[in-house]
Amino acid sequence: MKSAYTFKYLTVVILLPLILGSLIYMLFRGKSIILFGWIDSIGMMADLDHLRSFTMPYKPILPKWIIYSLPNALWAFSLHGFLLLIWKKYHMTNLIIFFITFISISLTEIFQLVGVIKGTFCLQDLLWILIASGSFFITHFRIIHLISSHEKSYT
Repeated sequence: MKSAYTFKYLTVVILLPLILGSLIYMLFRGKSIILFGWIDSIGMMADLDHLRSFTMPYKPILPKWIIYSLPNALWAFSLHGFLLLIWKKYHMTNLIIFFITFISISLTEIFQLVGVIKGTFCLQDLLWILIASGSFFITHFRIIHLISSHEKSYT
């Protein structure tokens, strides 16, 4: 039972947001991003260009937050899930891990503002990171509470 739960958790909470965020990035963002260098180095740029020929006509009609902010939020959600999956047995530290992760992700955006990290600061990105982290916090810790309540009722 636990392995089925872990597989679902891995798929829905970690892999799905990671893949969806990456697809948005690859299919709609400019090619100056470092990710495209990695894709080119593994010989997949022609395939990606072919896919982008179908998706780029939709770029003007998509809200900018989907293209520019949602990938970061999805990756933040995924990272929270990954780290808490690793330390799932240490329930007392889950909250600390969550907040350290949230602060670290937020600092990367703030460091762009002050020039410590290359990139462009965007308040909207920071807000979406907060939304993703808050969504993860509410769902994850609610699920943990429900599971522990359920287990206590059978003991």
